Amino acid sequence: LSNGDMWLLTANDGAVRAVTDPQNGFSVSTQWYSKRSGLLSTNKVSDVYLDKSNDEWILTDNGLGLIRKGNVKPTMFLVGKSVAQKQHFYAVLEIGNNIVFTSNGGKLWIYNMQSGHFSLQQLPTASDITIIKLIQNDEMVLGTKDDGFFIFSLHNRSVSHYNMFTDAALPSNKISHIYVDSHKEIWLDLGNANGVTHFNPFNHRVKQELVPVELNYSSHLYNPYFHAHEDVNGYLWIQPKGGGFSYYDRKADKLVPFY
Repeated sequence: LSNGDMWLLTANDGAVRAVTDPQNGFSVSTQWYSKRSGLLSTNKVSDVYLDKSNDEWILTDNGLGLIRKGNVKPTMFLVGKSVAQKQHFYAVLEIGNNIVFTSNGGKLWIYNMQSGHFSLQQLPTASDITIIKLIQNDEMVLGTKDDGFFIFSLHNRSVSHYNMFTDAALPSNKISHIYVDSHKEIWLDLGNANGVTHFNPFNHRVKQELVPVELNYSSHLYNPYFHAHEDVNGYLWIQPKGGGFSYYDRKADKLVPFY
């Protein structure tokens, strides 16, 4: 994290927080956060986030932990007493004085840093919201486990839903990765579908980009994963799932193979 703390997340045994002290020869102190240590009510940690107040948030499969600056023990929020009440937190986005946490069952929990209170935004889906990315201002894109994606505005709470039933151009409802480029256009890696899905939030157009790939023996051994990168000159490079490394020609609105 930017405050110098380092977190090591395990698959099913909590997380370790390492704190360095530059005033004491960069000595390192560690603390284990798990059920065994008594600092968490669960052993599954999805992510750790540092907010602008230098407080640290622990996202778990049963609640949120808030470690205030200078403290060790977290204050727990939204912890369920039964399996049905559990809130599994996946991702987080800070906008102004609000922190938006994504959860299971189509829930967004919005924490106001001034009041210290949470409010619930229920989206029209039963799917888990696993990804959150800022588009611009207070508008965000939300990826679900198996029900497509949403465009959500924090200011007016407007919601737009895109899935295979609302838009035939989507080849899958499973959102694996999302990249928002510098022009605020959205690139999605969808489930088992090859290629990459391009969404323009200004005209609401969904387009599946498939790049021709020459198949050979290595194609069966190595199936490239999705990756997107913008270089210092503003060129957007896309590695679609299944191969076909390309750059995006904005004027022609298409991927151009780099070979």
